[in-house]
Amino acid sequence: MQRAGYRVILSNDYYLDLMRPASFHYANDPLGGEAAGLSDAEKARVLGGEACQWTELVSPENADFRIWPRMAAIAERLWSGRRSPMWARCTAAWNRRACGWSISA
Repeated sequence: MQRAGYRVILSNDYYLDLMRPASFHYANDPLGGEAAGLSDAEKARVLGGEACQWTELVSPENADFRIWPRMAAIAERLWSGRRSPMWARCTAAWNRRACGWSISA
C-alpha cells in the first residue's frame, strides 16, 4: 500500500485475540519483515500501528486478561521505533509497576 502512495497504519502481528505472548508482540519490528524493503519515502507513509482485539471471545470477566500485558508490549514497541528492543528492561519495569502482571517470555 505504501508503494502505491497510501499512508497506512500497521496491524500485522498485533492481533491480541490470537493470544500470543507479550514477548512475541514486542519482538515484532513494525518496519521489519516485508517493510524492511521499503524506501525511506515509503516508510514515512507508515503513520503508526494498532492492536486489534476481536470481541466474539471477550467478556467483562476476561477482557483485561486478553488485552494486558500484550497491549503494553505493542505500545512500547511502536513508541520505541527502530531503537534496539530491550525486552528484559521492559518486563522488569512492568513487574515493578503493573497491577499484578507477571510477565515472562
